[in-house]
Amino acid sequence: MSQIVCDTTHRGNPQNGIFYNSEGGNRAQYDRMDKSPIHKPTFVREWRKYRQMTLDDLSDAASIDKGNLSKIERGLLPYNQETLERMAAALKTDTASLLERDPTDNPPIWTMWDKANREQRRQIEGVVAALIGAKDD
Repeated sequence: MSQIVCDTTHRGNPQNGIFYNSEGGNRAQYDRMDKSPIHKPTFVREWRKYRQMTLDDLSDAASIDKGNLSKIERGLLPYNQETLERMAAALKTDTASLLERDPTDNPPIWTMWDKANREQRRQIEGVVAALIGAKDD
C-alpha cells in the first residue's frame, strides 16, 4: 500500500513542497510540486516564436516529443547536444544561439548578421574589430 507524505516546510504551502510516495516503505520517490526551472534556461521558446512556429511545428521538424519539447523550453527537462542540434536546424540558427541569444533583443545586430552573406560578414567583422581596437587605445 502506498503512503503519501507532504513536506510542507516551504512556508507551510503544500503546493511548493515535495510529495513523497513510498511503495511498501522500501524507497521514497518524490515529485516536485513547484514547476520552476531546474535546468539551465534556454532561448528555445523565444526562437520558436521568433520563427513563428508552434510547439507542434518544432516538435515535428526536430523529431522531438511535444511534451518533452515543452519541458525543455521551461527548464524542467535537460537537453543534450543531439537535441540542441535538431532544434537549431529546425529553427535555422546555431546551437549556441539557442543557449545564449534571445532573437528578440535589441539592437538587432544578430538579425543583420544572419542576413549577411560570407563577404558581408567579413566586412562586419572588420568594422567591429576597428571599433573595438579604437576603444582599447
